[in-house]
Amino acid sequence: MTTSVSGLDQAQTESTWGPALYRRALAIWPRLDARALRRCGYDPRRVAALVSRRTSMPIETIMVLLTGPRVSRVEAATWFG
Repeated sequence: MTTSVSGLDQAQTESTWGPALYRRALAIWPRLDARALRRCGYDPRRVAALVSRRTSMPIETIMVLLTGPRVSRVEAATWFG
């Protein structure tokens, strides 16, 4: 599966996610190949495609997990005690 991203979209994606996308993906799926993850170029769709090869979850679900709202420690403590 190949996805193409225009220069403007890629620049917007990089500024929006950057390394946080990698940290989130590795936190959820710690056995991901970091080298293959770097080749995804901060593109959540490409990261989801990489992860989908290693799990039975659909790409749409993986995208929601990767791009969902960020939760602070205070919010997590409030929600989960």
